Amino acid sequence: APEKLPSDLIWFKWEAYLTWMTGFLLLIVLYYLQAETYLIDPLVMALSQWQAIGLSVASLVAGWLAGLYRTLPLAHWRVWPPSSVRCRCHRAPPQES
Repeated sequence: APEKLPSDLIWFKWEAYLTWMTGFLLLIVLYYLQAETYLIDPLVMALSQWQAIGLSVASLVAGWLAGLYRTLPLAHWRVWPPSSVRCRCHRAPPQES
């Protein structure tokens, strides 16, 4: 990044930060402070408020880490599934005789 940004780019930088911060604040207010209303469905799984918030934060962190992994130079290495394992979805269709 350059040492000094033009004044119109500085405004867009803070506008992006403010959008992120208010979006995260809205997530906290709507979903975490009222977890029983929007985040927890007792018919699906009976969770306490802190368990539901923990699962939500863990999935946000996991998504962030997955995105970070894709930007690493090693991300093009195939880790899973091993090349010796073939899925049914990769099988060639049967040939008619």
